[in-house]
Amino acid sequence: VAAMGLSAGEVPLSGSLPMGTGSLTILDSGRVSVSTSVSNRTGSIKAQAGDVLVDGLGNPTGTGFYGVTGGGTGNGAQIEINAASSFALLNAGVISAATQTAANAGAISIASPRLTIDNSLVSVASYNLGAAGTVNITGGKMALAHGGQIWANARDRGAAGSITVTAADSADISSGGYISAATATAAKAGSVVIDSSRVTLDNSVIDASSSGTGNAGTVNITGSRIAFTGGGQIGASAYDRGVAGSVSLAAAESIEISGRDIDGNRSAVFVSTSGKAPAGSVDLNAPKITIRDDGLISGYAYGSTLGGTGTATAGHVQVRTTDLLLENGGKISVEGYDAGGQGSVTVEAANSVRIRGKGEGPDPSPGSDTVSTGILGHGTDIRISTPEILVSESGAIRSESWWQDVPGRIDITTQRLTLESGGHISGNALGHSLTSGIGAPIVIRASEFVRVEGSRNGRGSTIASGT
Repeated sequence: VAAMGLSAGEVPLSGSLPMGTGSLTILDSGRVSVSTSVSNRTGSIKAQAGDVLVDGLGNPTGTGFYGVTGGGTGNGAQIEINAASSFALLNAGVISAATQTAANAGAISIASPRLTIDNSLVSVASYNLGAAGTVNITGGKMALAHGGQIWANARDRGAAGSITVTAADSADISSGGYISAATATAAKAGSVVIDSSRVTLDNSVIDASSSGTGNAGTVNITGSRIAFTGGGQIGASAYDRGVAGSVSLAAAESIEISGRDIDGNRSAVFVSTSGKAPAGSVDLNAPKITIRDDGLISGYAYGSTLGGTGTATAGHVQVRTTDLLLENGGKISVEGYDAGGQGSVTVEAANSVRIRGKGEGPDPSPGSDTVSTGILGHGTDIRISTPEILVSESGAIRSESWWQDVPGRIDITTQRLTLESGGHISGNALGHSLTSGIGAPIVIRASEFVRVEGSRNGRGSTIASGT
């Protein structure tokens, strides 16, 4: 299908389409569809126009493009849409190349300078033995909003697929937007890759997790500025017996993770596991990294869930930056409970690490969330290397162990270390008797000075290890 506009042209039956500049509009239960229920491949759909509009007008019957594999062994359709000016998928519009058989799903490719997916679905999911397909979105500005979704999921025994978004100017995911290459099966989850000058994730989710026995997938985001706000979250966790995945964020200028949504969910990047599998990794790399206002980076393992024997491994978080700021509830947390291996937090900052808490009073009872702002490790090694560290307003660098868990180690290499207004570095062993564990060792190498001074709400600034 080619919308040629004011210029006549020839549309070939194969190969590339001419560069049409007209409008292609599909409305209110209108469909472009190819399908098969036998062994043949499903076929393909190609569309070229200046503007492409798919608007379901809220009609739940499914307006859009479909490549349906309903039976047999034929693989799913290839759907390719090129819009020279704009592409919009609105109000329950659908683009689907999914599979319901043992054949693989197809691929969806959408290219346009301006792309909008609003309250609509793009899907290359698998609902049977076949693998999910691929989604490739390319353009200048991409917006996914108001419950708009992109799926490459696996819901039976097929592997999840991959989603790639390349937007030269911006990729804005907001208001309940959802990108998922997750699995609920024994097959592995897929991958999500986003590359854009500006990436924002607000009150939305990117998911490459596993809720079956398959391994979780990967999420890689690159750009100049990356910001998660309003409860925006990325997960690559394993909730059954699979291995957790990995999340990588790399920005030429800055990464910021901050805020909560109206239900209290944090903006967060997390990898976690239950049972016997490793908890995965999170890697952040940018000149300026800010985690504030209850933003969270987390790697979590709980080894005894599902009858585990304590062989799960806590996660690994690596932060490489020029300046790292954690403030007002911003936290990096790697925790392993009944875990068989230690996780780690590694921070390398060319200039400084600054941790400013909320100014709370003394710690709550052992076993509670005892660090609201700072770096928390449970059975986790914490390693920080930077010329300057400032911990203030009850902010913390803290390693804990619970009962017989192996404590982590705090290892700091710096020139200048300052703890003030209740800032503290501690390695505590927690338990009902408060004597059943061993406190974490703390090693500080400071070439110029260590300064510990002042208090906040009755709590002094401290460096301490104990039970």
